[in-house]
Amino acid sequence: MSTNKAMLLALMLSFLSLLGCSSKTVVTEVKEVNVPIPKSLLVDPCEPKGAGYTLRSLASGYVSNTSCIGQYRLLLIKQRKYNEEVIKVYGN
Repeated sequence: MSTNKAMLLALMLSFLSLLGCSSKTVVTEVKEVNVPIPKSLLVDPCEPKGAGYTLRSLASGYVSNTSCIGQYRLLLIKQRKYNEEVIKVYGN
């Protein structure tokens, strides 16, 4: 090994050892980011329907309300999926 290479190697090793002895502390700042749920996921998808006074209106209300429950479940699924995506990007 030539003298220049040996000196360069010694210099690099001493520099690396000095880095390990540094008393400088590293401070990391954690900043919370509020990611709101989009307004499209906070809208009521439907309104419940009353039973009415006839058998026909009762049946119509039942069908309408059953469909409404399905729409709310779909909305909740979308909100959960959005939350999972936000957690993937920003962490817990």
